[in-house]
Amino acid sequence: MIWLLRHGETEWNRDGRLQGRFDSPLTPRGIEQVEAMSALLLRELGMSPDVRLVASPRSRAVATALIVARRLNLDLETDHRLVEITMGSWDGMTLDQIAAAHPEIDRGEPDWHLGAPDCEPLTSVRARVASFLADVTAPTIAVAHGLSGKMLRGAYLGLDDATSMRLNERQDAVFLLDGGIEQELR
Repeated sequence: MIWLLRHGETEWNRDGRLQGRFDSPLTPRGIEQVEAMSALLLRELGMSPDVRLVASPRSRAVATALIVARRLNLDLETDHRLVEITMGSWDGMTLDQIAAAHPEIDRGEPDWHLGAPDCEPLTSVRARVASFLADVTAPTIAVAHGLSGKMLRGAYLGLDDATSMRLNERQDAVFLLDGGIEQELR
């Protein structure tokens, strides 16, 4: 059983800048999102539940997980397999900068991010999130990112990469992965 969260909104999310392996701090809105997800988890699991809390080591995911840890009285672990995909040379660029430099890219396509010449291959992302899933042996709250979270959910649900890329990546959602199905908790 996994409760999957995406980190709260960051300054770069708000500004339309790809973060990839870079980082920026949570915005006040992002902190509100995380507080709401934490309240939902507290309602579902109670204080000090017998679950692991694991986050990507990127500071935006750790900041999110620390709020959850405080609200539920949990210890925090990090796992590199949850890091966000890197878009290579596009990491740190704004959507407008990418559009200006690459007018051939159709940003309406769910996998347009993968157009960077040095982007991490989806096969690599899928392999590392599948490895994480294979090691989950106890109820776990996981804090990941937009694309890596979609690939984790897709791997769990047995979806192909194209279908996985079309999944929702909201920053205020908690997805429960249990018994081979996914449920968005509200």
